Formats: sequence, structure tokens, C-alpha cells
Amino acid sequence: MEIAARLRQHVEYLATAIGERSPMYYRNLERAREYIEQIFSEVGYAFNHDVYQVRGKLYRNVIVEKKGRVHPQQILLIGAHYDTAPGTPGADDNASGIASLLEIARLLSPFGATDDDPFGGFHAGGTSSLPQPIHGECGSRQEMPKKE
Repeated sequence: MEIAARLRQHVEYLATAIGERSPMYYRNLERAREYIEQIFSEVGYAFNHDVYQVRGKLYRNVIVEKKGRVHPQQILLIGAHYDTAPGTPGADDNASGIASLLEIARLLSPFGATDDDPFGGFHAGGTSSLPQPIHGECGSRQEMPKKE
């Protein structure tokens, strides 16, 4: 399957089969997280979670870290949030970002790492009112969670 077809497949699944992914649709957030974890597993990555609680519900950022050999002290963070703007199926916000993240991970999986390159699916995108311990558009080594 071509990259474009895989990207389309990810977006269609997240935006159509799952739909809105927000705290009001908590089960959909969980389904999206499970999908991200499934794809990471299928391409050979182990993952861990950054878990936090808001209003009695657990939210999980999904983190994959591929250790570097050349510059292990440096980090390249590739991330996307998997929640949506309220009232939308989230094709552009942000199934397209998650699709890109999953395909980057798939394309890099056969290669040995030359630098640290963590991948992650993060809950709480730019429009969310929830606390954001790790935000999909930024991050630093200090923010990376310890392995569970």
C-alpha cells in the first residue's frame, strides 16, 4: 500500500469510524489511543504512557522512544495530539497529524536510530481546556515521562 493510501486510511478511521475525540466523548479518546498503540506495535515499537487525571478520568499520552547512537544526549520530538476540537470529527484537527506521525514511525522503523527520535500521540491539543503536561506541538527532555 502506498504512503498516501495509508495516510488516508488512518485519517478515515480516526475521523469517521471513531469521530469526535474530546473529554465529552472519552471512549472515543480511548479508541484513538488504542489505535495509535496498535499501529506502533505493528511496526515494531514498544510504547509507554504519560498518565494524568482530570475530573476523575485518566488521560494518556502515548510515547515511543528510539534511542540514538550518534548523539544520545540530543532529542528530536515528533508528536501530534489525538483529541479533536469540540463538535468536529477531527480530520484536520488532528487525524492528519496522527496519520503523519504513524507513517513517519513506520518509515523509520526498519532503520537503526542515529539520534534520539521519540514519537508520541498526545491528548490535549491546542484548543483543549485540559491541563497539558506534554503538548503535541512542543516538548523537551525535561517533559518526557519516565517509563512505567
